[in-house]
Amino acid sequence: MKRLFSLLLCLSIAFSLAACTSAKSPAPSGADTSSPAAVSSADGSAAAESGADESAAQEQAADASASETPAATGDVQVTLTKEEGTVTGDDGTVVVDYNYQQPTVTLPDAAAQEAVQKDLDAEIQEFLDSVKGDMAEAAMSDIAYRQEELADGSTSAAFEVTPYHAELGITVARADASVISLVLDDSGYSGGAHGWDLRYTLNYDAKTGERLTFAMLGEGFRDKANELVLAEADKVSDELNEDYAKELPYVVADGTESSDEVTRAIYPELYEGDDPLEPQEGNLTAEFYLNDEGVVFIAGQYVMKPYAGGILEFTVPYESFDGVMAEQYLPQ
Repeated sequence: MKRLFSLLLCLSIAFSLAACTSAKSPAPSGADTSSPAAVSSADGSAAAESGADESAAQEQAADASASETPAATGDVQVTLTKEEGTVTGDDGTVVVDYNYQQPTVTLPDAAAQEAVQKDLDAEIQEFLDSVKGDMAEAAMSDIAYRQEELADGSTSAAFEVTPYHAELGITVARADASVISLVLDDSGYSGGAHGWDLRYTLNYDAKTGERLTFAMLGEGFRDKANELVLAEADKVSDELNEDYAKELPYVVADGTESSDEVTRAIYPELYEGDDPLEPQEGNLTAEFYLNDEGVVFIAGQYVMKPYAGGILEFTVPYESFDGVMAEQYLPQ
């Protein structure tokens, strides 16, 4: 759901602003998705009833990359292990291939470690549920449509039968006795002119295991961040949309903001007209992380600029938050 809502929101904003031409906008597959197709995951778990050979599917996912330890400070450690697999239809056709990094955290406090690990495991499970559920069903329907076109004699490369692809990459930005800060890139391809890359973050207090919020970082932190990030955006305004400043709430976000309320405030027109955006549950994803230099804020795809502008990051040095940011979260 996180991926689906983020993509729909980005596309709705892009279309409303005409910030992206039709050639750069994901196009619908044209397939009939009214009847979800049977799919199964290569690791043996079922997304729906499937006639695929289970043992063959398990063999496809048997290979996983070796572990790596990208960050470790004292008793604080985050280990990433790459996993991969496929989802197949009832005829054995691979409809989705995917990979992700499984994080394992080690903290001095057992309760904090359990809390962070549980949260990380839930994040990975949400990714897998999305891949093996909605994405697999859409891919199966799309591939079936393309196979029918090929059977009818179409030779167009546009109807090449290609599996959808999804991956979840994780970068450890900071891991010490005070803060664990992770950057997640949820990317892939599901038809259309181009794929997606949704970048968001997970930040934790390493002592308590709580997710970090702006309120925890310091009284007045959000207001100061809005001021500083806008100043950084002004420096590259020639690369941004004319009204980039009004999308600042999508950039200075800690995951506590209602996605529906923020979008209604910025783009009320999306909820009007013949095809209005439906009310959405849940919050925005956190779009900030901490590293050795400062606090980094992310302007994702379509935010503040067209798709071609990619993902922008604004780094604000810690000293810019002097007197505002809680000292316990500064690098030691």
